[in-house]
Amino acid sequence: MSLTQSLLVIAVLIATSAFFSLAEISLAASRRLRLRQMADEGDVRAERVLRLQEHPGHYFTVVQIGLNAVAILGGVVGEGSLGPVYAALFEHWLTTTFKPLVWLFTRTTDLLFRLFGLPAQRDEKVTSADILAMTEAGALAGVLAQDEQQVIANVFELDTRLVSSVMTPRDRIAWFLKDEPESVLRARIIAEPFSAYPVCDGNIDHVLGYVDAKDMFQRVLGGQPLAVDKGLPLLKALVIPDRLSLTEVLEQFRQAHEDFAIVVNEYSLVVGVITLNDVMSTVMGDLVPRSDDAEQQIVRRDENSWLIDGVTPIQDVRRALDIDALPHAEEYETLAGFLMTMLRRVPKRTDSVSWGDYKFEVLDVDSHRIDQVMVTRGAAAATASNTR
Repeated sequence: MSLTQSLLVIAVLIATSAFFSLAEISLAASRRLRLRQMADEGDVRAERVLRLQEHPGHYFTVVQIGLNAVAILGGVVGEGSLGPVYAALFEHWLTTTFKPLVWLFTRTTDLLFRLFGLPAQRDEKVTSADILAMTEAGALAGVLAQDEQQVIANVFELDTRLVSSVMTPRDRIAWFLKDEPESVLRARIIAEPFSAYPVCDGNIDHVLGYVDAKDMFQRVLGGQPLAVDKGLPLLKALVIPDRLSLTEVLEQFRQAHEDFAIVVNEYSLVVGVITLNDVMSTVMGDLVPRSDDAEQQIVRRDENSWLIDGVTPIQDVRRALDIDALPHAEEYETLAGFLMTMLRRVPKRTDSVSWGDYKFEVLDVDSHRIDQVMVTRGAAAATASNTR
């Protein structure tokens, strides 16, 4: 269709649109009083208009269909014939005309970005939060198993968890004196089976090194003595500060080619020990089964109650109880620390803390150490309070 033909068609469509608009306005603007007077005088057309005004639904529907059809046809014809002409015109004309205004807006925007310290370019970096959000969405959609998503979250958590949240604390370390007899060593191994044992001079704060359980096992099978002064290999212990993150601990293990470390505080006192397996168990979570001799720190009694060891890392407690956050989280790393922070003193047996829908009650304390805490939720927490 040529440009002339297109213009003629558009003119016809405009006229048609005017006809439909006139028809709509005429019916709406007609005065009923005047129409009734004309009808009484015998004007048939006035009588028809009165009937339409009483039931205008069909009339206005036809008018709207006509107007919409004309608009669509006008767009089809106009876009095909006039679009290229106006596009070329606007491309050169508007670009030149608004160039000063565009420059002003661009400079103003750049100035505001600099004043507020905002990035002027889009940041395409993917953050850990972005990855965690994607894995959570994948778990909800069924693409990732829940355990797999938790492993990924645990990996990113290594940067924020301190070594003290995973280590075996001082009062639970099984250690030997350098001159202890073999009978004592054998009894200690049977009572407290671990993969490695620190060897100390006088007390636990003077660590000479450590012995590997595999070396001890081989010597027992070979009929050799277990005492350190009789040939039991004494390995050099890796010593790390207690303020390291688990990511930094992994790096220390890698550099030293070790999988066992002594953890000390700022006063060079031993506060715990940690192994590579401790860190990896934190990452793998429930995917790694606990050994039969390992103490389970969180025991679920029923749907709404748990028995939890006081030294359990607070992240593990939150995960088990499905709690997003706890108050003053930066002030403690274990469940015992949470209770001390909330009570502002060392808890005693039967002391309790209520927070949100949960109640934390101390069941057992040994020399100021919180051994066991019962946690109840919802109705169970209310029942526990009412029975005491």
